[in-house]
Amino acid sequence: FVDGFVDFIGSTGPGYFNESAKPSTLLQINYMYDVGAKDGLKLGVGYEYFRNKYLIDNQKDPYGHATHSAPYIAARYSF
Repeated sequence: FVDGFVDFIGSTGPGYFNESAKPSTLLQINYMYDVGAKDGLKLGVGYEYFRNKYLIDNQKDPYGHATHSAPYIAARYSF
């Protein structure tokens, strides 16, 4: 099955570098596969994208850490 979420946070006033905080977007999507009972173990892969992390403007971040993008491996177990 496929699941995930999108989280949007609007600008919230003063932020880092003495500038207005920028809107932030976090996207996470997973493809999970049942390997056990119906509500048991699930394994899968996912992708995460985070823009303006910590409400820092990714265009002005001198270190390049305000944007994050990564694939990952996931495991989930339901009791």
